[in-house]
Amino acid sequence: MVSPTIDYGTPLSKRAFIGLSASVNVYGKGFGRYYFDVDPVGSAASGLPVYTGAGRKVTAGKYTIGVAGAYGLSGDLRKGFVLIGGAQYGRMLGRYADSPIVGDAGSADQWLGGIGLAYQF
Repeated sequence: MVSPTIDYGTPLSKRAFIGLSASVNVYGKGFGRYYFDVDPVGSAASGLPVYTGAGRKVTAGKYTIGVAGAYGLSGDLRKGFVLIGGAQYGRMLGRYADSPIVGDAGSADQWLGGIGLAYQF
């Protein structure tokens, strides 16, 4: 798997920071066969249809975009309490989204988010 990523982050002030990111995951044939194909034995065990499309060739399998931020509660990001948070959206693509593991049992849309409190000294 290869995942080229572009990240950009900048302070908006002494108190606030924002970051943006974007990436694309490129999966190999073995990765596609192992994680997304369903062989006859797996089909019988899971009830999902047989699928062999994901392991056919190397291709882009997912893209993600995300945003993160930080806000210094003490007035300065470099010291004191800092509120941090982020969100990321990912979407499975092509033959990986067509896999019954994603299409029937899961979802091609994937969300991730979090918030936290940090102390810097």
